[in-house]
Amino acid sequence: MSDRGSRSRVKRCTFTLPASDEALIDHIQELANRMGLHTPTRSEVVRAALKHLDWANERRFRSAFEGLERIKTGRPPAAGKGPGEG
Repeated sequence: MSDRGSRSRVKRCTFTLPASDEALIDHIQELANRMGLHTPTRSEVVRAALKHLDWANERRFRSAFEGLERIKTGRPPAAGKGPGEG
C-alpha cells in the first residue's frame, strides 16, 4: 500500500470572511509565531477553531453563532462591470 492510500482525504474549500475575521486570523498566526510555535496556515487556524467549537458547551456554542456578523456570500462582481455588461 502506498502512502497516498493511508492518508485521510482532504477537501479544498473557499469561503467568504469579513475583513475583521481576516485580521483575526493574521493576529492568531502572529501570536503563534511569538509563542515559538510554527506559524499556522490559514487552514490550520480554521481547523483549530473548529475543534475548539466542537469542545464548547452549549452556551458557548450558541454564543459563538449568535455573535457572528451575517455577511453576503459569493464573489463580488468583476471590477468595472455593471449589471448586463459582461
